[in-house]
Amino acid sequence: MKPVALRQDESISSKFLGHLDVGRRCKVLRTSAPKTGERRRALVTEDSGRQGWITIVDSRGEPCLAPASAVSKPSLLSQVAVGSQLEVLCMLIVRAGEALSSPFLDTLLPHSRIKVLELAPESASQQRRALVSTVSVEPNEEHIQGWVSLCSSTGALLVRLAAGATKLPKAMKASAHEGKEESADANTRVQMVTKLLELARSGDLEAFKTIAEAGVLEPGTDRSALSPVSPTRHTKTLINRSDIRGRTALMYASAIGSRDIVDYLLSKGEVYVNAVDDTQKTALHHAVKSSKAEISRLLLRAGAMIDARDHNGCTALMLAAGTGDVDGVQVLLEKGANANARDYLGNSALSYAQDFNHQEVMDKLIQAGAEDDEEEEDSVVKSRKKRVRAETVNQEDLEKAAALAVLDDDDGLSEEEQRRAGAHERLKEVLEGTALTRDLEAALEEATQALVEDESLLSTARSRLQDLKDRDDASDHLMAAVEEARQGCRGPENLQTLQEALEKAKAKGVAEKELQHGEQVLAEEMPRAQARQQLRDAQAKGSSALREAIALAKEARLPAEELRPFEELLSGAESKEAAAAALKKATDARDVAALTFALQQAKEAGVDPELLATSEAVLAVEAPKQEAREALATQLAKVHAAGDKGPSLEELTVLESAIERARTVELPEAEFAQALDILAQEQQRAMCKKEVAKVVEKLKDVDRNSMEALEAAKEELFNALLAAKAVEVPSAALREADGLRRRIHNALEDLKGSIRVFCRIRPINKREKELQDVDVTELVDSMTVNTQKPSYGSIANDPEQFNFDAVFKPGTQAEVFDTCKDLVQSALDGYNVAMFAYGQTGAGKTFTMYGSGTGDNAGTAPRTISELYRLIKQDEDRVQFTVMASMMELYRNELVDLLVPKSTGNSPKRRSQNPGSAALEQKLNVRVDKSGAVQIEHLREEECKTAEALSDLLERGNQMRTVCATKMNSESSRSHLILIIRVVGVNKQTEQKLSGKILLCDLAGSERLKKSDVSGDAQKEAIEINKSLTALGDVMESLVKGAAHVPYKNHKLTQVMSDALGGTSKTLMFVNCSPASSNYEETVMTLKFATRAKTITNDVKRKMVAKAKPMPKA
Repeated sequence: MKPVALRQDESISSKFLGHLDVGRRCKVLRTSAPKTGERRRALVTEDSGRQGWITIVDSRGEPCLAPASAVSKPSLLSQVAVGSQLEVLCMLIVRAGEALSSPFLDTLLPHSRIKVLELAPESASQQRRALVSTVSVEPNEEHIQGWVSLCSSTGALLVRLAAGATKLPKAMKASAHEGKEESADANTRVQMVTKLLELARSGDLEAFKTIAEAGVLEPGTDRSALSPVSPTRHTKTLINRSDIRGRTALMYASAIGSRDIVDYLLSKGEVYVNAVDDTQKTALHHAVKSSKAEISRLLLRAGAMIDARDHNGCTALMLAAGTGDVDGVQVLLEKGANANARDYLGNSALSYAQDFNHQEVMDKLIQAGAEDDEEEEDSVVKSRKKRVRAETVNQEDLEKAAALAVLDDDDGLSEEEQRRAGAHERLKEVLEGTALTRDLEAALEEATQALVEDESLLSTARSRLQDLKDRDDASDHLMAAVEEARQGCRGPENLQTLQEALEKAKAKGVAEKELQHGEQVLAEEMPRAQARQQLRDAQAKGSSALREAIALAKEARLPAEELRPFEELLSGAESKEAAAAALKKATDARDVAALTFALQQAKEAGVDPELLATSEAVLAVEAPKQEAREALATQLAKVHAAGDKGPSLEELTVLESAIERARTVELPEAEFAQALDILAQEQQRAMCKKEVAKVVEKLKDVDRNSMEALEAAKEELFNALLAAKAVEVPSAALREADGLRRRIHNALEDLKGSIRVFCRIRPINKREKELQDVDVTELVDSMTVNTQKPSYGSIANDPEQFNFDAVFKPGTQAEVFDTCKDLVQSALDGYNVAMFAYGQTGAGKTFTMYGSGTGDNAGTAPRTISELYRLIKQDEDRVQFTVMASMMELYRNELVDLLVPKSTGNSPKRRSQNPGSAALEQKLNVRVDKSGAVQIEHLREEECKTAEALSDLLERGNQMRTVCATKMNSESSRSHLILIIRVVGVNKQTEQKLSGKILLCDLAGSERLKKSDVSGDAQKEAIEINKSLTALGDVMESLVKGAAHVPYKNHKLTQVMSDALGGTSKTLMFVNCSPASSNYEETVMTLKFATRAKTITNDVKRKMVAKAKPMPKA
C-alpha cells in the first residue's frame, strides 16, 4: 500500500537492500516483537526470491501492507498516450513541473476535459504523471496547462478516457471559482502554520492561542453558510501541523521550555504527544536535549512514550545523560526509563554520561541499576561509537533551527503524493544544511520509500552520503590509530598505520581539528618510537651507547616505567674502577650520605674487600655524629619556632639530651656551642617565667584594702618582672603578671587617693600617612611610653620617657575598659567616680569614651552601662538599686541640658534660633554641697530601670551634642560632653543606703587655630575650648604645687569637675595622643600635662547613711 525500504536486518539502521513499490507482492515470513516507541517490522520474501526486513506499520500507526486481493494495478493507464483526451474524475492539482514539489498553478475540477501533451519518462511504466492542457468548450475560455497525477500511489484512477465533448455547466463554473478561493485558503494555511510554529519557538502564548484557535476553513465549506456565533466548527486545528522536518509546535515549545504553550497544547485532547520528526525524535527527546526537566515531566504525564527511540535508537534518557541534565535524568528514572537500554550501535545511557564526564549523572544511573558492561571491541568500532555519541549530543538544538518552511496538505493530492513532496523537500533541506551522515541517510531512505522521482536530487544525495560515510570511516580509523599510537612500545615502522590514516583522513575531508590532533600525536610519538628503537639497539653496544640512548629517551619524554629497565642495566654495567673511585672520594670527605650510597654501589660492583672494610669503619664513626648533628638542628628549630611564647620545659630537656649525645659521639664543641648558649639562655628564662608565675599565684588574693600589703606585693612582682625582662623573657609570656602588677598599682593609687592616668595612643590616620608622618612614640611596656622628636639631620634626638598607670597603643576597647571596670563597682559601693578623656583634637577621646556603634567598637560609656546593670543584677536579691541619669554639654562656657528638646533648649545657639522661649528657660547653675560633691541646679534627670533605657538616654544626648568639621578632625567635638549617673542602693535587710555617682566626661580637644583652619563660630568655639582647658591646667598646677587657693571658679568646666580633681572622687584620666610626627609638640605637652595630673590626690570618701531616706532630686 506504500513504498517501503528493504533492509538486511530487523534494525532500521541496517544495510539498505532496495525498496518495494506500491502493488508489489511479498510473503511475510515472521514479524518482530512489538517494542515501545518502535515501528512494527517483518521479514518478507518476494516472488523473485529477494528477502529482507520491512516496516509493516509506520510511525503514525498506519499499515504499509494489505492482503494481495486489496491491491489491483490500474489497466486503463496502459491505453493513455500523447494526444489522448481524458476526463477528470476528482479535483486535481496542477503544478509547474513533473515533481510533486514543484510550484502550485491551479486546480482542475471533476468532469473537466484535458489533453495529454507529454508523459513523464521516469514513470512511463506506471504512467502516473503527465503534462496536460485543458480542452476549451466555450470561446475565449482560458487554457490551463501543467503537470497532474493520473492515478494515486495506491493505484486509484484519477482520470478516465473521455467519451465525448463535455460542456462545463454554470454550476461547475461557480464551483471552479470556489476552488480558486480554496487555493487561496491553502496559501493562508501555509502562512498560519508557519506563524504558529514561529510563535511556539518564541513562547508568546497569547499570540499562539489566537492563531491556534482560529484554525482554517475545511475544504468545500460554503462561506455564506458560516455560523456567525461559532464559525470555528467549520475549521480544522493547526496544532498538529509540522514544518518540512516534521517538527510540530509541541516539539518547538518543549525544546525552548515554554511551559505555558506546552500546558496549552497538552490541554487539547487532539495534540499528538508522540509525533516524530524526520529524525524520529519526539517532543520528549527535544525537551531533554535542551535540559527542560519540568517539560519532560509534563509530557510524560500526558502519555509520552518514555523509551521512544530516534533514528539512531537513542532514547530520551541517553540524551539527558549526554547533556549532563541531572534533573532530567532523575525525572526519567522516576518514571521508569530503562537504564540499560542501548541504541543501534550498542551505546547505553551510562556510555553517554561517561563520554562527557558527567559524574553526578553516572552516579544516578548506577544507583538505578545501569550496568557498565562494555565488551572488548575493535579500536575502530570504539572510535565510531564514540563519534556517534558525540554527534548525537552536540547536534544543533531545535530552537536554533533554520527558518521554517511549512508543507501544507494539498486537498487535491493523495496522501502518498503529499508524503512524496514532503520527502523531496526534506531531502533538499538536509542536503543544504547538514553534515551528519545519519540525518542524510534517514532523509534519503524516506525519499526512496516515498518514490521521489527527482533522480538528479537522489543521485546528489547518494553521492553526498557516500562521501560522508567515507569521511566518517576515515575519521574512525584516524581516532583508532591515534589511540593505538599512544599505547605500548612501538618502533617508527609501527606508526605507519597512523600516517596512512592521516593521509586518508585528509583526502576524505575529515575535520581540521581531528587532523591537527592526529598530527600532534604523530609528532609526539615519532621521537619516542625512535628513542625506543635506539634503546633496544644500544643494549648490545655497551654502557656509553646505552647512556646516550637513555639521555635521548628522556629528551623525548619517554615514560619512566619504560626507561627503568635500561637505567638498571646501565647501573649494573658501570665499571668496578668507577665504583671504587666514588667510594674513596666519599670516604675521604667523610660525607655520610655519599659514603652510604657509594658503599652499596661498590659492593654490587665487586670492589676490593680491603677498601670496603676501611670505608665501613669510617662510616661507623661518622654516622652517629651525623645523627647527633641532625638531632641538634631539629631541636634548635623547635626552640626558634616557639616564638614569643618560648619553648616548653620538655623541649629544653630534649635539647639538653641532644647536646649530651653530641658530646658522647665526640662531635667538635664548635658544632654545638650555639646550642649550649641557647640552652643556658632558655633555661634561665624558664626559671624566671616559673618564678613570675609563682609570684602571680601568691599575689592573686592580696588584700586590696591594705596599703602595706599592696606596697609589698607591688615591689615583689616588680622585681620578678624586672628579672624576667633582663633575660629577655617574651612579653607574651608575662602578660598575666603585667596585668596583675597594673591592678595592684591602681588599687594602691586608689588607697592613696591618686588620680589614675591611662595613656592611649591611636594609630596614624590616612591624612597623616598622606603627609608622610612617622610614628614618634614607642611602647616600652604596659605602663611606659617613649617619645622621640623627629631628627632632620644625622644626629638622632634622645627619647623622652613617660610612666602612667596603664599605656595602650592603641589596645582594644575591651582591654581598656577591663583595666578600669572596677570603678563601676566602687560607684555601687557608695563612691563618687569620675572618668574623663583629655587630649589634642582628633586624638581619639570620643572613640575611647563612646566608641563607634556597638559590639567590639563600643566605648567606655556604653561598657560602663552594661557593667553597672550586670552588677545590679548580681546583687538584686540583697540590694534595691535606683539609677538616675542626666546629660549635658559645656558649650562656650554655658551648660546645656541635652535631654531638653531643641525648641526649649538653653544653649546660646538654640536661644538665637527660638528667642521666644528665653523667658521660660531655667539656667543651669553649678553648686557644691557640704560634702564637697558637685550638684547642677535645674538639670533634667531621668530614672533608668534598665540598661536599654540608659543606653537610649546616652544616644539621645549624643545626637544633641555640638560637632563641627575642621582640618584636623572631620567630626570635631565643639563642647565638653558630660554624662552623670547617680546610683542609690538600699540594703533590703539593714535598710542601709549607699549613694554613688559616675561622671563620664569627654573633653573637647585643644587645637591650634592655624592647624585646624577654622573661622567664624567655629573659631569662637575653639577659643572658648582652649580657655576652658587652660583653666583646667591652672587648677591642676595649683593642686600639684599644693597651693592654698585652687581656682575652681575661674571656669564652669573646673567647677563641674572640682570633686574629680582634688575632691572626693575616685578619678581616672584618659590621656589621648596622636603618634604622628606633625603633632609631636602637642603630644609631648599632653603627656607632660598628664604626668602632672598623676601627682594629684583626692580625698576619697564613701557616702553612706544608716537608714534610707527619699532620694533627693537634682
